[in-house]
Amino acid sequence: MAVREGIKAFLAGRPPTDRFALLFLQLIALVFITPFISDSGLARLFSYILAVASVLTTLRAVGAGATLVRVVVLGAGGLGVAMSWASTSVVSPVKAVSTVLVAFVMLIGPPLLVRRVFLRRTFGLPDVTAALCAYLQLGLFFAYLYTAVDLFGGDPFFAQGPSQAASDYLYFSFVTMLTLGYGDLTPAGDIGRALIIVETLVGQIFLVVLIAYLVGSMAGGGPAVQVNVEPDPPEEQRPRDGTA
Repeated sequence: MAVREGIKAFLAGRPPTDRFALLFLQLIALVFITPFISDSGLARLFSYILAVASVLTTLRAVGAGATLVRVVVLGAGGLGVAMSWASTSVVSPVKAVSTVLVAFVMLIGPPLLVRRVFLRRTFGLPDVTAALCAYLQLGLFFAYLYTAVDLFGGDPFFAQGPSQAASDYLYFSFVTMLTLGYGDLTPAGDIGRALIIVETLVGQIFLVVLIAYLVGSMAGGGPAVQVNVEPDPPEEQRPRDGTA
C-alpha cells in the first residue's frame, strides 16, 4: 500500500517513491496533533509550521514548477516571521491575520491535487491518496478560517460560548464538510453560517464529482469521462441487406 511504503521510506531515511503517501501522513499527523495543542503561541506556531510543510510537500508531489515553489517558499518565510510575531502577541487581530495567511496557504494544495487527478490517463492508489489529501486540506482550510473569524470578531464564533481549543474548529469543520450534523457546536454569527454553507457545498461536490470519477475510472481502466465512440458511416457507405 502507498501509506505503508511511505512509512517504510520514512523509517529507512530515504525519499518515498510515492510522495502522496508522505503528504497523507503529514496531514493525518496534523489532524491528530491539533487536539493536543494548547492555545499558547508556541503550540500554535508549531501547528502552523506543520501546515506549511504539508503545502511544500504538495508542490513536490504534483511536480510544480520551480517558479511556483520559489514563490511559496518565500511566502512561507514571510509567513514564518508573521507567525513568530503572532506567537508572542496577545492582540487577537495579529493572531487572526497569521491564521488567515495559513488558511490561504493551505488552499494552494487542493486545486493542484485535483488538477493532477483529472489530467491522469491511468489511475491507481496514489490518485486516491491525492484525492484524500485534497479533502483533508479543504477541511483544514475551513478550520483555520473559522479560527480567524473568531479572532477577528468580538463575539464568540460558536453559539455555545467562547472556545479556546483549536480542536473545536477542526472538529466543527469536518463535521460540517461531512454533513454529520451533530449539533453540539453551531455558529452564532452570519459570517459563520455563510461559511458553513460554502463548506458543505464544496465538500459534497468534491465527494460526488471527484470520488465518483476516480471509482468509475479505476473500475473502467481509464478516465470515466473519456468515451471513444466510432461515428456512424455515411448512409451511402452502409451495407444493404442481401448485398456482399
